[in-house]
Amino acid sequence: MSPTDAIQQTLRFFLVPLSSAASRLGRHFYLALAVLLAAAAAFVLQSTLGHGMQNKAYDLIMKYRLRAPPADPHIVILDIDEPALAAMAGKYGRWPWPRQIIGETIEALEAQKPRAIVFNITFAYADVFNAASDLALREVAARHSNVYFPIFYTGDAAESQKELQLDEIPGATRLDPDAPGEATLPAVVPYFFDAIREPRVGSNNLVTDDDGILRRYAVYGVEYSWRINSLSAAVVAGLGIALPEREDVLINWRSLKHSYRRVSFHDLYFDLKQSARKRPTDEFAGKIVVVGSSAPAMFDFKATPVSRNHSGLDILAVAIDNLKNGDSLTTLPPLVSILVTMLSLALLAVAFVYNVDTRLVNLLFTVVQASFLAVSYLVLNFSTVFVDLTLPFAFSLAYFTVAKAYGTMLNFRRSGHPLFSTMLEPGNACRVFLVQADVCARSPNGRLRLIGDLKKQFGESHLCVSTPLLHRGIPLLQAFFRDTRLFYWLVPESQTREALADVLACLERGLRSVDKAGRGYLRRESRLASFRLHSATVSVDEQGGWREHGAAALAGLYAAMPTAATGETRALAILVSDEFMRSCREWPELAMPPRLVEAGLGHAVAGN
Repeated sequence: MSPTDAIQQTLRFFLVPLSSAASRLGRHFYLALAVLLAAAAAFVLQSTLGHGMQNKAYDLIMKYRLRAPPADPHIVILDIDEPALAAMAGKYGRWPWPRQIIGETIEALEAQKPRAIVFNITFAYADVFNAASDLALREVAARHSNVYFPIFYTGDAAESQKELQLDEIPGATRLDPDAPGEATLPAVVPYFFDAIREPRVGSNNLVTDDDGILRRYAVYGVEYSWRINSLSAAVVAGLGIALPEREDVLINWRSLKHSYRRVSFHDLYFDLKQSARKRPTDEFAGKIVVVGSSAPAMFDFKATPVSRNHSGLDILAVAIDNLKNGDSLTTLPPLVSILVTMLSLALLAVAFVYNVDTRLVNLLFTVVQASFLAVSYLVLNFSTVFVDLTLPFAFSLAYFTVAKAYGTMLNFRRSGHPLFSTMLEPGNACRVFLVQADVCARSPNGRLRLIGDLKKQFGESHLCVSTPLLHRGIPLLQAFFRDTRLFYWLVPESQTREALADVLACLERGLRSVDKAGRGYLRRESRLASFRLHSATVSVDEQGGWREHGAAALAGLYAAMPTAATGETRALAILVSDEFMRSCREWPELAMPPRLVEAGLGHAVAGN
């Protein structure tokens, strides 16, 4: 056995019983698939499995959206950037500089009456070699009530600088009257922490998602029933602005191209030392000044949806901006996503169960899927709501893909495909029924609509196979058969009666479609369509002669029809071959549907 044959045998071992089970399920499969995927969607939404899809959608929209909110012009960044480090190094050495420099800068800024000065620098350890400089910064920090400093919770006492008692944290509030004030948290705090009395400190811990990307910023944290504000929340609360009740917020990122106004630290500091200052004396009046460093040497960077190297300084500015202006992002309740998913699955199930025109299903599916993406994208461009429709998009795509594959597998089995069926194995005797529908209406739109209706009616069958457009891609032959559709039934001899009954039922439904067209959108035309009916018995032999017999059967659709019995209505001609009439006479107890009798088919069969 060749490797190809071995592979085919292995595939047949699995695919034949699978397709047989699928054939027994019929259209119930589409309903079962919808229920199964709806349950899976509900499970995914309640678990963390769907977060990855949601995060990727959020990242893409944030990175490529057309319209990002502008950076707050009242937030200014005082940046200890690489030029500042280089310019200051000649006189003050490498970072960290003497703390007196920071104190002098705070005093100069305070003279301009800013709303807040916010440091993204912890100043964790005192400079033992320059105690006087440290004392100067300590006194400045204690004297001004609008200067804010970060603290970091380490979660590990070995990595902390201080065991911070909760009732010692300025601004911390009890959520429970019995909350223990003596409970402690391992933390890193400014060396002058004991000199700060007002709520001017806050956590600046940045927690990324599992993929290492920062998408959320904490408003506050809860420890031992104590609520501890983040640094940005402490600043905004100090401005008298109400904070959201959510523990964290989804960040509404600003465009990096149109971000906050920046001032390099050395430009400001050297100007302070000049007797004749060149910078405006009200440059920072009414501003929130965020002080920190974006220099690569400071290693304060996080990956975000808009940048793989987003400085902590800019992240703090964005967090303050979001809370100050109340435009952090909100997400719709999970129930909305579940309902949209279930509605989408229900519509798809109805389309497949009721055999809606394939072109219409494909078009609607494409439109709906595109609308899911468009709604998510556009809403986040023009509002602060993140409409996450990745779940309905993914599960609708899964349903459509599986349903299409299922339908293809059924067609392969009904067609006798060797990987899915044993029908055409040597020694088997099969019965074939052929129905060729020729639509001859003059109206192009009417033709297409009637062809679609006929495909839908014949598609109601659990045995019929509809062939693709004949001679697709060959212009001349395709022009001849443009309005022709071929339907066929391939069954074992033992199933002949069932197949014939199904053929007659399909013809009756097809005739109703023609009648409906004649009374409606094609009422002004006389002849709309013709049906050519033929049948053949095929005995599969190893020599392949059955193929020639089958080819002759197809030729009979054309060669024998002109002399065959004909049943006609005004709108439809039914041409019947002798072989088809003999098949009908084999089963005299099989009742001819009344509508086909009215069309003349019953009399044609009986009369011959």
